[in-house]
Amino acid sequence: MDPKVQTKSKDEGRVISTNEVADALDVIQGCCLLHYPSKELIGVQCQGVKHLLDHVLSQQSVNVQLAALDCLLALMVDCNEVQNEFHAHKGLKTLVDLLKLKTVRSEVRHKIAAVVLFMTRYFNEQREENKQRVQSLLGEKLTSALMQAVQLTNRTQDE
Repeated sequence: MDPKVQTKSKDEGRVISTNEVADALDVIQGCCLLHYPSKELIGVQCQGVKHLLDHVLSQQSVNVQLAALDCLLALMVDCNEVQNEFHAHKGLKTLVDLLKLKTVRSEVRHKIAAVVLFMTRYFNEQREENKQRVQSLLGEKLTSALMQAVQLTNRTQDE
């Protein structure tokens, strides 16, 4: 049985499934990857960064959390405006705090770790600043372990 989100569609008066929410986030992710102007429109003007962080924090559905993290990453890649919005909403701290919770499923932990690692390696303007933030939030030992775990996960997925 498909888990449900507590939102009702205005048109049909029905409950929207979490799979439908995840599918919609996948479509948004694709739009942002294919159409650069959509990144700022969705991420900043429509407050997409805030809403995606809310979906990740909700922990109501692993599928929605994973899709929200993928969408968030697609919005931020090569877009300083969205990256700044992410930092304005304390997105890195939010993700790191969620990573520390024992109630978070392993699939979500791995995706969060990948997003955090990506931020520390590839984000244009703030790469060094992101590394310092992650290290200050997690500590040097845990940051190093996180990077090793993500690399191991990536190798396993490649095989």
